[in-house]
Formats: sequence, structure tokens, C-alpha cells
Amino acid sequence: MTSVAHSARENAQEYEALCAAYQAATGTIEPADFNTAQADAEVPTAVKALYAATIPEEHCNNKTFGIFTTDTEFTAVKDTVKTEKNIDKSPVYTRPPESPGKRAALTALERLYNSAKATAGQAEEKQKELQSLKEKAEKFLKAAVFGHETATEAKEENFDTRANACNGGGNAKAASQNLAQALACVCGTASTNNGICVQGEDQANYGTGSGASAGVSAYKAIVAKCQPATEPKKVTAELLTAAVSQVESVLGNKAFTGHTNNGRYVLGNGAAANCNGGDSSATCIDYTKAVGTGTFHKVKWVDNMLQATKELKKSYTIRAELAKMQA
Repeated sequence: MTSVAHSARENAQEYEALCAAYQAATGTIEPADFNTAQADAEVPTAVKALYAATIPEEHCNNKTFGIFTTDTEFTAVKDTVKTEKNIDKSPVYTRPPESPGKRAALTALERLYNSAKATAGQAEEKQKELQSLKEKAEKFLKAAVFGHETATEAKEENFDTRANACNGGGNAKAASQNLAQALACVCGTASTNNGICVQGEDQANYGTGSGASAGVSAYKAIVAKCQPATEPKKVTAELLTAAVSQVESVLGNKAFTGHTNNGRYVLGNGAAANCNGGDSSATCIDYTKAVGTGTFHKVKWVDNMLQATKELKKSYTIRAELAKMQA
């Protein structure tokens, strides 16, 4: 799942999991997946032309008739009936003589028009719903990574002090429960020589007493090492679910002594009593307070990724419905 090389460094696996989540959440939601073909509210011209060709002669010069409620539309369709030709120059549409069959055809074509109009309108609404789901998913993912649904980069306002964000798990400031902050907590330490997570993160200094600005700097040093090997990942519900599961697989540190829950909600290794970043053992993030009586899914960035997953899954259903309408 992750594209970072495995390392034996103390918090390497936690970093790899968070990096995979970061890559998933900052990937690309393909626009093509949300723009289905022919999802407009127009009834095919042929249906309207056939209807016009069966209108009784005495009404042909009307400005409106039946399904045609404007002079402009009625005139345009009548012109189509008169001028459209086949390859051999023969008329595409001909006006049959008055007869009971012609009247029956007019009634049947009006029903067909109304049905096609309703289906086209439903397809248009489904397309709008599809676009809305895409936008919602994108907002959830931005909030997961940076702490706000419109954010495109890490900002100090969505980070917190080492004590609050890492030892307190962001409980004091919900916006700091984001992936960027988590990377800073798990990999940013007072001792940055060679890096606790990955080679080359030496500038990720976010130790005891550090403020939010140091957290942002640490994040930038770390995330520079967490970039896709090629192009951004294609975001899918399955990718996001797998990313959350990968983080859950490394969640917990039984050596942690800061709580009586055996470090159940700690990301990071070492026999420390806190995650204040004084040394490598205290370089972690403890989500115990953020979780409260809930589960890990209560952590804001996790919840946001799962909410994005729900929106994407809804889009799969909508696309299937549209495909049936357009079949």
C-alpha cells in the first residue's frame, strides 16, 4: 500500500502507515469518474420530430401545440421535419395522412416524450448529486490532511503545541487532529540526528515545549520524504479504507506507561510516560483523550477519511443508476 521503503528505525512502521494515509488522502479523485456521458435533460431530437410529423394538419401553423410550449421550439422542430435528409437525399421524416392510426401514433409519441423527458431530468439530477459527492469527498480529505475542508497546505492555525497535539492527541484543538500534525508528532523529536522515522528528516525538530510553528516546520521536513514514487494515487473508497486499516495495524504501544489502557491509542514506540518528544521514546502521539469512550475512528482525521469513503461509495451507486438510465 505505502510507497516508502521499509526501515528499521524506531517509528518507521508508524511513519510508513501515516505516509500511506497521507498519499491516499492527497491523491486524485478522477473527474472522469464523476462525468458520465449524456447525462443532460434533453429529449432526443428524433422523438420530438416524429411527434411533430404526426400533429394534425390544422395545428401545424400554431405557435404552440402539445409538448411544444414555445414558438421557438415548435418552429425549430418543424424545420427539422421539413429539411432533414437521409444520405440518399430522401426525407428523414414524412407527414402521414390523417387517420386513426396517425392519432394513435401522436398519443404514443407524447407518452414516449414525457417518459424520455422524465428520465433525462432524473439523469441530470443524478449527475448533480454525483458532482456534490465528489466535492464533499474532496473537502473531507482536505480536512483529514490539514485540519480544514478548504486547506491545501499546512497552516499554524491547524497545529498545536507538542504537549496538546501529541501528548493530548489534539483533544484541546480538534483542528489539530489531522494527518500533517500526526506526522510531526510521530517523527518530530528533540533529537533529530538521522531521523527516527526516515533518513533525511534531520530538520524535524519538534521536541519538549515546542509550539505550533515548530510542528509545521517538522511536518514539512518529514512530508518531503513522503511523496509518491510516480504520480499521485487515484483516490478510491478501497484505497482510503486500506490506508486507515494500515494505521490501525500499527496503533498501540504496550510499553507506554502514561495511561492504564496499555498504550492502546498510541502511535509510536518506546517505554515513555508521555509523548512530549523529549527523546525518541517520547516521540509519539497519544489519542486516548481524543478517543474518549469511542474508538480510533473518533479521531478527526480518521473520521474524515471514512466520511470521504462513504461519499465515494455513494457515487458508485449513483453511477450504476445512471448507466441503467442511459443504456
